[in-house]
Amino acid sequence: MAKNQIDHLMYAVKNLDEGIERFHELTGVKAVYGGAHENMGTCNALLSLGNRQYIELIAPDPNQALQDNLGSVLRDADRDGLRSWAIATTSLPDLAVELTDFCPGNVIDMTRVTKDSERLQWQLMFLKGSVNLPFFIDWQHSPHPSLSTPQGCSLIDVTVNSDIPEKMNTLKTVLGLDFSVVDGENSLTARIQTPNGAVTLTPWQPKSPE
Repeated sequence: MAKNQIDHLMYAVKNLDEGIERFHELTGVKAVYGGAHENMGTCNALLSLGNRQYIELIAPDPNQALQDNLGSVLRDADRDGLRSWAIATTSLPDLAVELTDFCPGNVIDMTRVTKDSERLQWQLMFLKGSVNLPFFIDWQHSPHPSLSTPQGCSLIDVTVNSDIPEKMNTLKTVLGLDFSVVDGENSLTARIQTPNGAVTLTPWQPKSPE
């Protein structure tokens, strides 16, 4: 794996079972259930993009309390869609030093129990600022999800619409990654190649202010 590379796309849906079926119709590949994120109010399903990359369908978990957590945010959203994206790296502390100008947060230990009762553990780091800045992940010793999830799709490209395009282009250079940056209202889109042809994943829409 390169030092940094796009790891996964987070596609948010209000109902996981319905999201799996819709994505199956869209792509021709059926995601498999991953597991629940404890205390976050979410659960997920995954499908591989090959090249140690994957798509995560993330949804409210009906078996957890949905109040003041990510699950409640996804439940109340106006529209399903591409919500976030993750960059894989080999050392979050080292990367934090490189990204000092981007105000990196603390490294967060994460865990999830798979459908086979296997506990995965990994680390995350977030940047402060624009909503469509990527977050960062180190899978440590856990097996990468792309290796055990349904195959058939691949990532074509990612486009970041940003109200801070200069900063986003600087980040792109620091990370040594290839993605498109467009000056505009914050949103995230991606194109993937699927058995049904090229598919564009459109942006997620949070709940509109009342």
